[in-house]
Amino acid sequence: MRANGVPPDDSDPTEDEERLDDLLPGDVLDFWMEDSMVIKTVFRCWETMDSGTVQWRWMFLDDGSLLEVSPDGIFRYKEHTVL
Repeated sequence: MRANGVPPDDSDPTEDEERLDDLLPGDVLDFWMEDSMVIKTVFRCWETMDSGTVQWRWMFLDDGSLLEVSPDGIFRYKEHTVL
C-alpha cells in the first residue's frame, strides 16, 4: 500500500526491482514469513566513475533493518551501522 493510500497498479508489467525503486517513506513492504515493515527513510545514492554512473537505494525500515536495491540485487541487512 502506498503512503498516499493508493494501492500499487498490479497491471504494470515492470519488474519487482523497478517497483522497489519507486518506494517512498511511509510505504509498506510485506516480507514473506515476517511482519509488514514501514519505510522510514530512503537514500537515493549514486557514484560516477570512468565507466559510468552506478545508482542504488537504501531504505531504512521501522524494524531497524536496511533494504538495499542496487544493480547487484536486492539485499536486506538486519544489522548495520551508520557512520
